[in-house]
Amino acid sequence: EVHKMGSPLPFSIDPCLHRGHILILDDEVPLGEMLAEFLNILGYQTEICSNAPVALSLIQEKDFDLVISDFRMPCMNGEQFFKQLTAQNPDMATRVIFVTGDTVGAEADLFFKCNSVLCLTKPYTLPAIQKVVADRLENPRSRDSETLSR
Repeated sequence: EVHKMGSPLPFSIDPCLHRGHILILDDEVPLGEMLAEFLNILGYQTEICSNAPVALSLIQEKDFDLVISDFRMPCMNGEQFFKQLTAQNPDMATRVIFVTGDTVGAEADLFFKCNSVLCLTKPYTLPAIQKVVADRLENPRSRDSETLSR
């Protein structure tokens, strides 16, 4: 049994669908590890990185189906990371989901809309992550952009 906490999972798991290789970029390592553990339970292969420049190198070396990145990070924020990522690999532009614990200001909101990037606010629920990951992997070319709470 995968879940041993004594209570049923608050979401359904279909181990045959939506598998993919996901890079998790978060400067808060415990949050990245928690997200990776959840996605691993769902059948995704994950790698965790806490540094945006290192994440860009990993993306050059390996094929990722999706990147889930914190938006507010030291050294390089999410917008800077996205610009460098899409400059080196334009196909990744529709395969990024940002998460943030901050209130999204008008400038960041404009960035998300102009680049068709999803942003999920922390604290997010596990079913919300499950849904946006599955949706983005099913339809990476979707031009939908929104900031989602929980």
